Amino acid sequence: MQSLLTAAQRRVRAGEIRDAAAANGITQGWLLAGIADAETRMSHCWSELTWACQGPNSSDCGGGPVVAGAGDGPCSLRQGGLGMFQFDA
Repeated sequence: MQSLLTAAQRRVRAGEIRDAAAANGITQGWLLAGIADAETRMSHCWSELTWACQGPNSSDCGGGPVVAGAGDGPCSLRQGGLGMFQFDA
């Protein structure tokens, strides 16, 4: 899986996920960060992971689409769902 994020950007996002999890009483934030890394290599916006399907537009992505699932069939069928890290779109 090719992502346009650098290792440094992915580390920052892992820390943000960890901190958000801790703020909500989740003590295993590293697990959530691992899932985000496995699902999308920490990519949230489609512009960071252009082989994936396009989800709904988000202000977090400059008004562009978030990443949507590409493992459930062709994007044209719109069968892929959002990853757990795209639900704020």
